[in-house]
Amino acid sequence: MFVNSNIVNQIVTYYDEKLSALYPSNEVKNITEMMFEHFMGWDKITLRLNNKSSLSESELLLFHKALKRLMKNEPVQHITGEMEFYSLPFKVNKNVLIPRPETEELVDLVIKECKGYETILDIGTGSGCIPISLKKHLKNTLVYGVDISENALVVARDNAELNSTEVTFVKEDVLQMSSLENSIKKGFDVIVSNQACAFDEVSFDISLSGSSFDLDPGINFFWSDSPSETTILPAPDENPVAGVISANSIGEYTSYFYYYD
Repeated sequence: MFVNSNIVNQIVTYYDEKLSALYPSNEVKNITEMMFEHFMGWDKITLRLNNKSSLSESELLLFHKALKRLMKNEPVQHITGEMEFYSLPFKVNKNVLIPRPETEELVDLVIKECKGYETILDIGTGSGCIPISLKKHLKNTLVYGVDISENALVVARDNAELNSTEVTFVKEDVLQMSSLENSIKKGFDVIVSNQACAFDEVSFDISLSGSSFDLDPGINFFWSDSPSETTILPAPDENPVAGVISANSIGEYTSYFYYYD
């Protein structure tokens, strides 16, 4: 399984032939361009200008290995090891999910609604794209990211350093949250979460500015200032009395945003 020629335009054609059964044509084109940018440092214009150029044997081997991984449905971002999110560079690998473009809308919403708040917590932080992007625009806010995976947190910390941002990342089971609870007794002003899938009939309590709320990610947010009474907040398109809520389901992804005012 390999192209017989080292001419650029024939490599492009070969990628199209092999990947067209797995991806739409426009996505195949984007993937191919990303491979040339990653391995050769060529943008789209340079790729077109060099369409009759020849690659070396070592360069050809890079494209061969990448194609084998792509045909196994491995994300192109895992092959390049990087991607852009909210106009910032991020490292990614098999230990984190690929940040989705739709998640940028969640970041936009938090930045717009939460200027002046002291603390933000991102649950299931993964690559750290959400808290790092927030910290870049909310410089006076203390931003935290929690994840149960130490491997994911290694990536998140690397990304914080890459983007020169000070975010506190903690390895913690969100159902326990003991270390963060000890760190911030008064709770968090803003809690953000963008999970790959909804939990099944699971709820948990998190200290939120002196109150607490129960969260069933598959349905709604619940908030109560009384242990004996739980209030279901209005749907995202309504005007909640106690704050703002956003729960957007996109495919198998669900984004949650809540702040207490």
